[in-house]
Amino acid sequence: MSNNDKEFAKIWKIREDVIVAAAKYGKILSYDISFDVKEWNSMLEELKEETKTEIFGYGHIGDGNLHVNIILKEGQ
Repeated sequence: MSNNDKEFAKIWKIREDVIVAAAKYGKILSYDISFDVKEWNSMLEELKEETKTEIFGYGHIGDGNLHVNIILKEGQ
């Protein structure tokens, strides 16, 4: 949580830069999903196993909504 506009802008910039940084590793497939937060670890492991790729999430997990990103390496 930010305490002022400057902090808010700094936090938002980090959030926006996540996908830019990840794109350096391959093509990004991004999904915005809602789920029971308690299921995140098992869901992540299942997705990794199914897709054989790197997966990461960011967003607003506190309300059960997350941006799930799958990194496709060259040839996938």
